[in-house]
Amino acid sequence: MPKPPSFYQQFVEDHPEVATAYERLGETTRRAGPLTDRECELIKLALAAGARLEGAVHSHARRALDAGASEEDLRHVGLLAITTLGFPSAMTVRALVEDVLEEEETYEDDGSLDEDDEDDEDDEGDEDDDDELDDDEEVIEEEETSGEKPR
Repeated sequence: MPKPPSFYQQFVEDHPEVATAYERLGETTRRAGPLTDRECELIKLALAAGARLEGAVHSHARRALDAGASEEDLRHVGLLAITTLGFPSAMTVRALVEDVLEEEETYEDDGSLDEDDEDDEDDEGDEDDDDELDDDEEVIEEEETSGEKPR
């Protein structure tokens, strides 16, 4: 799995106690109920999609794969989004999931990111782990053709 983006690494360095507390909260909430890690990550992926948090969608798609979810599981989240978020938003979720699946394929091919992927890693905070603050994520913008108003 690719390393967290540099802006988050800097946050951890600057505020280790806050980062540790946040990470502990995330772990505690996961263990507080009966859901498996795979189920938790799929739900977090859906929550990130609904909140239109691009980096969080990328992160939770990666984390879901690491927790045992299949590529089809991730794609199913995008399909389920159609009736809740609308078709244009669901297609955005699908595109973001496909970004991760392509990245994972590149990462698995040689065990490391290629140069182009390394450059993308720091762009606009495109990663978000539970260890990272979702509030810092870029909100996915509505498609202009959707006719939907941002929430």
